[in-house]
Amino acid sequence: DPDPRGMGTLLCKASRAESEWSCLENSDPERYDSPELFRHGDRLFMAARRDPEGVFGPEGDLFAYSGRPKRTSLYEVDTEKLTIAHLGDLPGHGDTAFPAVRRVAENRFLLANYTSPLEMQDPSWLDAQVSPHGTHLYLLEIGFE
Repeated sequence: DPDPRGMGTLLCKASRAESEWSCLENSDPERYDSPELFRHGDRLFMAARRDPEGVFGPEGDLFAYSGRPKRTSLYEVDTEKLTIAHLGDLPGHGDTAFPAVRRVAENRFLLANYTSPLEMQDPSWLDAQVSPHGTHLYLLEIGFE
């Protein structure tokens, strides 16, 4: 729901020692659906659904948002500046993104996700939700050098 900081994603942080949260003055207009956070060293990453056709805010038109195709993307979260940088899209489109990430080695992670069938021609999220073509699951290995 909107508040004076705007629609989208409100980024906040708190120290481990104290439970007092500090948030950005304005929301990030992007909407990161179904986020999965994971750490590698001091860096924080996120896999989440992305709308390649635009941001959710400031009006937050859920009907228009649902009628556009989606992607699952990989992001890096700057925990000091409270910013999110898009690193790239992962396989999949249409109805996608409830990623799960598990560390499998010191510098390797396994990501599980789902997508509309890749042979579909970039369906909207809503069309993919009701498609008789079903859903595909996949595993993807992410490595850091």
